[in-house]
Amino acid sequence: MDWMFPFGRLAQGGDVVDREVYMKDLILRLQSGQSAIIAGPRRMGKSSVAREILRQLQTQGHYVASVDLFAADSVDHFASLLMQSLLENRLGAVRQGMQTFTSLLHWLGRPDVRTRIGELEIGVQFPVDASPHDQLISVLAWGEKMAAKAGKTLVVLFDEFQDVQRLGGDALIKKMRAAMQTLEHTSFLFLGSQPSLMKTLFADRRQAFYRFATFLPLPPIPEAAWQAYVEGRLEQQGLTITAPAMQLLLDKTGGHPYGMMGVVSFAYFLAKIADVTRIDADTVSVADAQMMDHLSAVYDQQLREIRRVSHADEVCMRVIEHQPPYGAPYARSVVSKALSHLMDSGLIFKLAARGHYTITEPMFARWMREKRS
Repeated sequence: MDWMFPFGRLAQGGDVVDREVYMKDLILRLQSGQSAIIAGPRRMGKSSVAREILRQLQTQGHYVASVDLFAADSVDHFASLLMQSLLENRLGAVRQGMQTFTSLLHWLGRPDVRTRIGELEIGVQFPVDASPHDQLISVLAWGEKMAAKAGKTLVVLFDEFQDVQRLGGDALIKKMRAAMQTLEHTSFLFLGSQPSLMKTLFADRRQAFYRFATFLPLPPIPEAAWQAYVEGRLEQQGLTITAPAMQLLLDKTGGHPYGMMGVVSFAYFLAKIADVTRIDADTVSVADAQMMDHLSAVYDQQLREIRRVSHADEVCMRVIEHQPPYGAPYARSVVSKALSHLMDSGLIFKLAARGHYTITEPMFARWMREKRS
Protein backbone atom coordinates (compact mmCIF):
# COMPACT_ATOMS: atom_id res chain seq x y z
CA MET A 1 0.00 0.00 0.00
CA ASP A 2 1.29 3.49 -0.92
CA TRP A 3 0.69 5.51 2.24
CA MET A 4 0.74 9.27 1.81
CA PHE A 5 2.45 10.45 4.99
CA PRO A 6 3.85 8.10 7.67
CA PHE A 7 1.98 9.49 10.65
CA GLY A 8 1.76 7.04 13.57
CA ARG A 9 4.08 4.52 11.92
CA LEU A 10 7.73 4.25 10.95
CA ALA A 11 8.86 6.16 7.88
CA GLN A 12 10.49 4.15 5.11
CA GLY A 13 12.48 4.90 1.98
CA GLY A 14 11.73 8.34 0.59
CA ASP A 15 9.70 9.28 3.67
CA VAL A 16 12.90 9.41 5.73
CA VAL A 17 13.48 13.08 4.97
CA ASP A 18 16.96 14.55 4.41
CA ARG A 19 18.89 11.75 6.10
CA GLU A 20 20.84 10.45 3.11
CA VAL A 21 24.26 11.78 4.17
CA TYR A 22 23.70 10.87 7.80
CA MET A 23 22.64 7.32 6.92
CA LYS A 24 25.55 6.87 4.51
CA ASP A 25 27.97 7.84 7.28
CA LEU A 26 26.34 5.42 9.72
CA ILE A 27 26.24 2.57 7.21
CA LEU A 28 29.94 2.97 6.42
CA ARG A 29 30.78 2.93 10.13
CA LEU A 30 28.68 -0.17 10.80
CA GLN A 31 30.10 -1.98 7.78
CA SER A 32 33.61 -1.30 9.04
CA GLY A 33 32.87 -2.82 12.43
CA GLN A 34 32.25 0.36 14.41
CA SER A 35 29.23 0.64 16.68
CA ALA A 36 27.11 3.78 17.00
CA ILE A 37 24.49 5.41 19.22
CA ILE A 38 21.47 7.50 18.29
CA ALA A 39 20.08 9.04 21.45
CA GLY A 40 17.18 11.46 21.56
CA PRO A 41 13.58 11.93 22.68
CA ARG A 42 10.73 9.87 21.23
CA ARG A 43 9.04 10.95 17.99
CA MET A 44 12.25 12.42 16.53
CA GLY A 45 12.57 9.73 13.84
CA LYS A 46 15.36 7.61 15.37
CA SER A 47 13.63 4.29 14.75
CA SER A 48 12.67 5.23 11.19
CA VAL A 49 16.29 6.11 10.38
CA ALA A 50 17.60 2.96 12.06
CA ARG A 51 15.14 0.64 10.29
CA GLU A 52 15.95 2.24 6.95
CA ILE A 53 19.65 1.69 7.64
CA LEU A 54 18.98 -1.99 8.35
CA ARG A 55 16.91 -2.25 5.19
CA GLN A 56 19.72 -0.80 3.09
CA LEU A 57 22.32 -3.02 4.76
CA GLN A 58 20.19 -6.10 4.10
CA THR A 59 19.77 -5.06 0.48
CA GLN A 60 23.56 -4.89 0.23
CA GLY A 61 23.80 -8.49 1.44
CA HIS A 62 24.60 -8.01 5.12
CA TYR A 63 22.91 -9.84 7.96
CA VAL A 64 20.79 -7.71 10.31
CA ALA A 65 18.87 -8.23 13.54
CA SER A 66 16.88 -5.96 15.83
CA VAL A 67 15.36 -6.07 19.30
CA ASP A 68 13.27 -3.43 21.05
CA LEU A 69 14.29 -3.85 24.68
CA PHE A 70 11.17 -1.98 25.79
CA ALA A 71 9.19 -5.02 24.58
CA ALA A 72 11.32 -7.51 26.52
CA ASP A 73 10.08 -8.40 30.00
CA SER A 74 13.09 -10.50 31.06
CA VAL A 75 16.61 -11.42 29.98
CA ASP A 76 15.25 -14.78 28.83
CA HIS A 77 12.70 -13.01 26.65
CA PHE A 78 15.45 -10.68 25.36
CA ALA A 79 17.51 -13.72 24.28
CA SER A 80 14.48 -15.24 22.56
CA LEU A 81 13.68 -12.05 20.64
CA LEU A 82 17.29 -11.68 19.51
CA MET A 83 17.52 -15.30 18.38
CA GLN A 84 14.27 -15.04 16.43
CA SER A 85 15.54 -11.92 14.65
CA LEU A 86 18.87 -13.57 13.84
CA LEU A 87 17.15 -16.64 12.44
CA GLU A 88 15.15 -14.53 10.02
CA ASN A 89 18.36 -14.05 8.04
CA ARG A 90 18.25 -17.79 7.29
CA LEU A 91 14.58 -18.76 7.58
CA GLY A 92 12.59 -15.66 6.72
CA ALA A 93 10.02 -14.46 9.26
CA VAL A 94 10.16 -16.64 12.35
CA ARG A 95 6.96 -17.60 14.16
CA GLN A 96 6.29 -15.11 16.94
CA GLY A 97 4.97 -15.81 20.42
CA MET A 98 7.93 -17.70 21.86
CA GLN A 99 8.39 -15.72 25.05
CA THR A 100 11.18 -17.83 26.53
CA PHE A 101 14.49 -18.99 25.18
CA THR A 102 13.71 -22.56 26.20
CA SER A 103 10.49 -22.59 24.15
CA LEU A 104 12.47 -21.27 21.18
CA LEU A 105 15.03 -24.06 21.56
CA HIS A 106 12.24 -26.66 21.57
CA TRP A 107 10.90 -25.13 18.35
CA LEU A 108 14.39 -25.18 16.82
CA GLY A 109 14.60 -28.88 17.64
CA ARG A 110 11.94 -29.71 15.06
CA PRO A 111 13.45 -31.67 12.12
CA ASP A 112 12.05 -29.39 9.44
CA VAL A 113 13.60 -26.32 11.07
CA ARG A 114 16.99 -27.98 11.34
CA THR A 115 16.77 -29.01 7.69
CA ARG A 116 16.08 -25.43 6.63
CA ILE A 117 19.00 -24.12 8.68
CA GLY A 118 21.16 -26.66 6.91
CA GLU A 119 24.89 -26.25 7.43
CA LEU A 120 24.35 -23.96 10.42
CA GLU A 121 22.47 -26.64 12.40
CA ILE A 122 25.45 -27.39 14.61
CA GLY A 123 25.45 -23.81 15.85
CA VAL A 124 21.96 -24.08 17.33
CA GLN A 125 23.03 -26.31 20.22
CA PHE A 126 22.53 -24.32 23.45
CA PRO A 127 22.64 -25.51 27.07
CA VAL A 128 19.02 -25.29 28.22
CA ASP A 129 20.03 -25.17 31.87
CA ALA A 130 22.30 -22.12 31.42
CA SER A 131 21.40 -18.87 33.18
CA PRO A 132 19.40 -16.31 31.15
CA HIS A 133 22.50 -14.07 31.05
CA ASP A 134 24.62 -16.88 29.59
CA GLN A 135 21.85 -17.79 27.13
CA LEU A 136 21.89 -14.23 25.81
CA ILE A 137 25.68 -14.31 25.45
CA SER A 138 25.36 -17.63 23.59
CA VAL A 139 22.90 -16.04 21.16
CA LEU A 140 25.31 -13.17 20.49
CA ALA A 141 28.08 -15.70 19.85
CA TRP A 142 25.83 -17.72 17.52
CA GLY A 143 25.04 -14.59 15.49
CA GLU A 144 28.78 -13.96 15.15
CA LYS A 145 29.34 -17.56 13.98
CA MET A 146 26.52 -17.26 11.46
CA ALA A 147 28.02 -14.09 9.98
CA ALA A 148 31.56 -15.45 9.95
CA LYS A 149 30.51 -18.70 8.24
CA ALA A 150 28.68 -16.75 5.53
CA GLY A 151 31.47 -14.19 5.15
CA LYS A 152 29.09 -11.34 5.99
CA THR A 153 28.83 -8.47 8.43
CA LEU A 154 26.08 -8.70 11.05
CA VAL A 155 24.54 -5.43 12.28
CA VAL A 156 22.40 -5.68 15.43
CA LEU A 157 20.00 -2.89 16.39
CA PHE A 158 19.09 -2.51 20.05
CA ASP A 159 16.20 -0.07 20.43
CA GLU A 160 15.51 1.57 23.83
CA PHE A 161 18.85 0.22 24.98
CA GLN A 162 18.71 2.06 28.30
CA ASP A 163 16.18 -0.62 29.34
CA VAL A 164 19.07 -3.10 29.64
CA GLN A 165 19.49 -1.71 33.15
CA ARG A 166 15.90 -2.69 33.98
CA LEU A 167 16.32 -6.18 32.53
CA GLY A 168 19.59 -7.27 34.10
CA GLY A 169 21.37 -4.41 35.82
CA ASP A 170 25.14 -4.05 35.99
CA ALA A 171 25.75 -7.80 35.95
CA LEU A 172 24.13 -8.18 32.52
CA ILE A 173 25.75 -5.01 31.18
CA LYS A 174 29.23 -6.23 32.14
CA LYS A 175 28.64 -9.67 30.59
CA MET A 176 27.32 -8.16 27.37
CA ARG A 177 30.25 -5.77 27.03
CA ALA A 178 32.81 -8.52 27.69
CA ALA A 179 31.23 -10.70 24.99
CA MET A 180 30.47 -7.99 22.44
CA GLN A 181 33.97 -6.52 22.38
CA THR A 182 35.35 -9.86 21.10
CA LEU A 183 33.01 -10.08 18.08
CA GLU A 184 34.83 -9.43 14.80
CA HIS A 185 31.93 -9.74 12.34
CA THR A 186 29.24 -7.96 14.39
CA SER A 187 28.61 -4.25 14.93
CA PHE A 188 25.84 -2.62 16.95
CA LEU A 189 23.49 0.31 16.58
CA PHE A 190 22.07 1.49 19.91
CA LEU A 191 18.96 3.66 20.15
CA GLY A 192 17.76 5.35 23.31
CA SER A 193 14.93 7.76 24.10
CA GLN A 194 16.52 8.93 27.35
CA PRO A 195 19.73 10.71 26.31
CA SER A 196 21.00 11.27 29.84
CA LEU A 197 20.80 7.54 30.64
CA MET A 198 22.48 6.67 27.35
CA LYS A 199 25.30 9.11 28.15
CA THR A 200 25.70 7.48 31.53
CA LEU A 201 25.96 4.04 29.90
CA PHE A 202 28.44 5.04 27.18
CA ALA A 203 30.23 8.18 28.37
CA ASP A 204 30.81 7.49 32.06
CA ARG A 205 34.25 5.93 32.51
CA ARG A 206 32.90 3.87 35.42
CA GLN A 207 30.44 2.06 33.14
CA ALA A 208 31.18 -1.17 31.26
CA PHE A 209 30.11 0.27 27.88
CA TYR A 210 32.36 3.34 28.24
CA ARG A 211 33.50 4.40 24.74
CA PHE A 212 32.15 1.20 23.18
CA ALA A 213 30.20 3.17 20.54
CA THR A 214 30.13 6.65 19.02
CA PHE A 215 27.30 9.13 19.61
CA LEU A 216 25.86 10.36 16.30
CA PRO A 217 22.94 12.71 17.07
CA LEU A 218 20.27 13.23 14.46
CA PRO A 219 20.70 16.66 12.82
CA PRO A 220 17.66 18.94 12.38
CA ILE A 221 15.86 18.73 9.04
CA PRO A 222 16.22 21.99 7.03
CA GLU A 223 13.04 23.82 6.01
CA ALA A 224 13.98 23.49 2.35
CA ALA A 225 14.12 19.71 2.68
CA TRP A 226 10.70 19.62 4.32
CA GLN A 227 9.26 21.83 1.60
CA ALA A 228 10.67 19.66 -1.20
CA TYR A 229 9.36 16.50 0.49
CA VAL A 230 5.83 17.81 1.20
CA GLU A 231 5.42 19.35 -2.25
CA GLY A 232 6.71 16.18 -3.93
CA ARG A 233 4.42 13.85 -2.01
CA LEU A 234 1.38 16.06 -2.59
CA GLU A 235 2.18 16.35 -6.29
CA GLN A 236 1.95 12.56 -6.57
CA GLN A 237 -1.71 12.92 -5.59
CA GLY A 238 -2.42 15.88 -7.84
CA LEU A 239 -2.28 18.38 -4.96
CA THR A 240 -0.34 21.59 -4.36
CA ILE A 241 0.32 23.68 -1.28
CA THR A 242 0.54 27.47 -1.30
CA ALA A 243 3.68 29.24 -0.08
CA PRO A 244 1.89 30.83 2.93
CA ALA A 245 0.45 27.41 3.84
CA MET A 246 3.87 25.78 3.65
CA GLN A 247 5.38 28.48 5.86
CA LEU A 248 2.53 28.17 8.35
CA LEU A 249 3.09 24.41 8.47
CA LEU A 250 6.76 24.96 9.29
CA ASP A 251 5.97 27.66 11.88
CA LYS A 252 3.30 25.62 13.66
CA THR A 253 5.41 22.47 13.94
CA GLY A 254 8.90 23.94 14.16
CA GLY A 255 9.97 21.31 11.63
CA HIS A 256 9.63 18.56 14.26
CA PRO A 257 9.25 15.23 12.36
CA TYR A 258 6.22 13.94 14.26
CA GLY A 259 4.45 17.29 14.19
CA MET A 260 5.17 17.84 10.50
CA MET A 261 3.92 14.42 9.46
CA GLY A 262 0.83 14.78 11.63
CA VAL A 263 -0.29 18.22 10.50
CA VAL A 264 0.40 17.62 6.81
CA SER A 265 -1.43 14.29 7.04
CA PHE A 266 -4.51 15.99 8.52
CA ALA A 267 -4.27 18.70 5.83
CA TYR A 268 -4.09 16.06 3.10
CA PHE A 269 -7.28 14.36 4.27
CA LEU A 270 -9.07 17.70 4.64
CA ALA A 271 -8.21 18.51 1.02
CA LYS A 272 -9.37 15.11 -0.16
CA ILE A 273 -12.67 15.36 1.74
CA ALA A 274 -13.30 18.86 0.36
CA ASP A 275 -12.35 17.65 -3.13
CA VAL A 276 -9.89 20.51 -3.70
CA THR A 277 -6.48 20.35 -5.34
CA ARG A 278 -4.78 23.08 -3.34
CA ILE A 279 -3.93 23.21 0.37
CA ASP A 280 -4.07 26.80 1.63
CA ALA A 281 -3.26 28.42 4.96
CA ASP A 282 -6.82 27.98 6.24
CA THR A 283 -6.58 24.24 5.64
CA VAL A 284 -3.28 24.07 7.52
CA SER A 285 -4.81 26.01 10.44
CA VAL A 286 -7.66 23.51 10.71
CA ALA A 287 -5.22 20.60 10.37
CA ASP A 288 -3.05 22.08 13.12
CA ALA A 289 -6.07 22.36 15.43
CA GLN A 290 -6.92 18.70 14.75
CA MET A 291 -3.35 17.69 15.50
CA MET A 292 -3.37 19.61 18.77
CA ASP A 293 -6.61 17.86 19.75
CA HIS A 294 -4.97 14.55 18.89
CA LEU A 295 -1.95 15.38 21.08
CA SER A 296 -3.90 16.85 23.98
CA ALA A 297 -4.17 13.59 25.94
CA VAL A 298 -0.47 12.84 25.37
CA TYR A 299 0.55 16.29 26.55
CA ASP A 300 -1.73 16.08 29.59
CA GLN A 301 0.09 12.92 30.59
CA GLN A 302 3.46 14.56 30.00
CA LEU A 303 2.46 17.47 32.24
CA ARG A 304 1.47 15.04 34.99
CA GLU A 305 4.88 13.41 34.67
CA ILE A 306 6.58 16.80 34.85
CA ARG A 307 4.73 17.70 38.04
CA ARG A 308 6.03 14.61 39.81
CA VAL A 309 9.10 16.72 40.58
CA SER A 310 8.70 19.91 42.57
CA HIS A 311 8.55 23.09 40.43
CA ALA A 312 9.56 21.21 37.26
CA ASP A 313 6.61 22.69 35.35
CA GLU A 314 7.74 26.24 36.20
CA VAL A 315 11.31 25.43 35.19
CA CYS A 316 10.00 23.92 31.95
CA MET A 317 8.11 27.14 31.23
CA ARG A 318 11.29 29.15 31.73
CA VAL A 319 13.00 26.97 29.13
CA ILE A 320 10.05 27.40 26.77
CA GLU A 321 10.18 31.19 27.20
CA HIS A 322 13.97 31.21 26.63
CA GLN A 323 14.65 32.39 30.16
CA PRO A 324 17.66 31.20 32.22
CA PRO A 325 16.32 28.29 34.28
CA TYR A 326 18.56 29.11 37.23
CA GLY A 327 16.99 32.55 37.34
CA ALA A 328 13.86 30.97 38.80
CA PRO A 329 13.02 31.93 42.41
CA TYR A 330 13.96 28.50 43.74
CA ALA A 331 17.03 26.97 45.31
CA ARG A 332 19.68 25.91 42.81
CA SER A 333 19.33 22.29 43.90
CA VAL A 334 15.58 22.40 43.16
CA VAL A 335 16.18 23.79 39.65
CA SER A 336 18.95 21.25 39.01
CA LYS A 337 16.68 18.36 40.02
CA ALA A 338 13.88 19.72 37.81
CA LEU A 339 16.21 20.07 34.80
CA SER A 340 17.49 16.52 35.25
CA HIS A 341 13.91 15.24 35.40
CA LEU A 342 12.95 17.17 32.25
CA MET A 343 15.99 15.87 30.36
CA ASP A 344 15.43 12.29 31.51
CA SER A 345 11.84 12.61 30.26
CA GLY A 346 13.12 13.78 26.87
CA LEU A 347 11.17 17.05 27.08
CA ILE A 348 14.19 19.36 26.96
CA PHE A 349 17.81 19.01 25.96
CA LYS A 350 20.95 20.89 26.81
CA LEU A 351 22.55 23.18 24.24
CA ALA A 352 26.27 23.63 23.72
CA ALA A 353 26.27 26.97 25.52
CA ARG A 354 26.68 26.49 29.26
CA GLY A 355 23.42 26.72 31.18
CA HIS A 356 21.23 26.89 28.06
CA TYR A 357 18.41 24.46 27.31
CA THR A 358 15.67 24.19 24.71
CA ILE A 359 12.37 22.37 24.36
CA THR A 360 12.36 19.21 22.27
CA GLU A 361 8.90 19.45 20.73
CA PRO A 362 7.70 22.91 19.57
CA MET A 363 4.03 21.87 19.58
CA PHE A 364 4.33 20.87 23.24
CA ALA A 365 5.80 24.31 23.99
CA ARG A 366 2.82 25.94 22.29
CA TRP A 367 0.42 23.70 24.21
CA MET A 368 2.09 24.63 27.50
CA ARG A 369 1.78 28.36 26.73
CA GLU A 370 -1.92 27.93 25.93
CA LYS A 371 -2.39 25.83 29.07
CA ARG A 372 -0.82 28.48 31.25
CA SER A 373 -2.89 31.28 29.71
